[in-house]
Amino acid sequence: MARVITRKKLDELRRSLLERLKRGANACDLFDEAQEIRSEMQNALESIVDECQLEARDTLRPSEAREFAELRDGISTLDPVVAHLKDAALRQEGRHPDQLAALRAASQREADEARANFPQGENNVTTSRLTVTSEPTTYGPESRHSYFHDLATRQTGDSAAARRLERHAAEIATDAPREVRAMSTADGSGSEWVPPMWLLSQYAGLARPGRVTADLFRTQQLPPGTDSINVPRVTQGVAVSAQSSQNTVLVSQDMTTDTVTAAVNTYGGYVDVSVQLFEQSPIAGGLDQVIFNDLVRAHAQTINGACLYGSGANGQIEGIFTNTSTTAITYTATSPTAGGLYSALASAISSVSTSRYEPPTAVVMHPRRWAWLMAQTDTTGRPLVVPTADLNQSVNALAPADDYGFTAPVGRLHGLPVWLDPMIPTTTNTNQDRIIVAKFSDAFAYEGGVKTEVFREPLSSSLGLRFRLYSYFASTGPKRYPGSFAIIGGTGLAATV
Repeated sequence: MARVITRKKLDELRRSLLERLKRGANACDLFDEAQEIRSEMQNALESIVDECQLEARDTLRPSEAREFAELRDGISTLDPVVAHLKDAALRQEGRHPDQLAALRAASQREADEARANFPQGENNVTTSRLTVTSEPTTYGPESRHSYFHDLATRQTGDSAAARRLERHAAEIATDAPREVRAMSTADGSGSEWVPPMWLLSQYAGLARPGRVTADLFRTQQLPPGTDSINVPRVTQGVAVSAQSSQNTVLVSQDMTTDTVTAAVNTYGGYVDVSVQLFEQSPIAGGLDQVIFNDLVRAHAQTINGACLYGSGANGQIEGIFTNTSTTAITYTATSPTAGGLYSALASAISSVSTSRYEPPTAVVMHPRRWAWLMAQTDTTGRPLVVPTADLNQSVNALAPADDYGFTAPVGRLHGLPVWLDPMIPTTTNTNQDRIIVAKFSDAFAYEGGVKTEVFREPLSSSLGLRFRLYSYFASTGPKRYPGSFAIIGGTGLAATV
């Protein structure tokens, strides 16, 4: 696109964007398109000033001044359209009215600052220079203020805390990446109740070790205002066959469908903190870490446990091990061997591929089973599971091994990535663990944003505060395609190192 857009072209672009929005075009796509054009114009405007400063000139040349003025006016013309499309995009995403109000206020401030940075009729570089600054967020990791402290003190009339929370709401609404905004506010909460972005990013890092299996599901944003999700499923497809001869009737078979229902469940917890620790703590923002880390770990483990062995009743989703329609592969051995387990894994892969007509995507086992495999050797004492060298597998190795941990695959078996989940039970039939071989993308998970609240009243008599964290979660588990999940169990999985 040309660096400077003529007034006529800009008016046509503005009308086109708004008309496409009226005709039902995706508001998010239109916003991205308009924002990209605006960014190109703004970058061009900055490059004019950069070139001037590079040549140690204090003023713009006449041609530069004209181009600068056209770009500045074009940005001013486009800004209301960008703001309108952004508002429409957020409404399309089901955003809360409080966030939209914060967004409008922030957009107005940005427009006012832009006009101040680009005064009319000035050719002087210092007054025409666009200054891009990165202000620290209200509750950043180095902040002197505690997000949870302000949540609590706002209830006692602390106006400064209230202002900081309002500023934080605007930051979430305007500065957070779209995926963070969706994660934190999709189900309609006001963004002042959303933890700071640095804590949300830490949430993703901290939660992963506690929810290995849950994170392998196909995760989607939880739609707002629903207590259950119905996912269509085809139980009988149409038929196609060769025409036996000319002018003969083709085969016909109607499609049969049903639905898989995923109830929206609430998962949450709380932690109590003494007022003395809260008010006298010298760590300020560090208190957020202490409180949030504890809640996040428990929250992550609970959701992962539900994905594995949730009962499907009493507010729990149905877990993989609870579903009775998955395929059971039995590995029976008094003296288990790596070769025997390798054959059982091949049977599980064959089962999924035959039932689903697509290959499985991963293997999930308990860390003790992988440790047992790493301890196995051939007749000459050489290990069967060996580290990879530049991603190259040894010809005689049973499985290549990568870095050990819970946040990435530790190796491969039969070409499938192997994940370790310490939450897989080791007490099945007293002392056995189990292995999951599955096409995990067939299991849908719908997740709402993590919410935090602070209460004084429940513990007021003992000078305590209660911090609460909760979210909404729904999952189909194996119910959509039970054949996509094969569970290996048996006496061969009782051996440990």
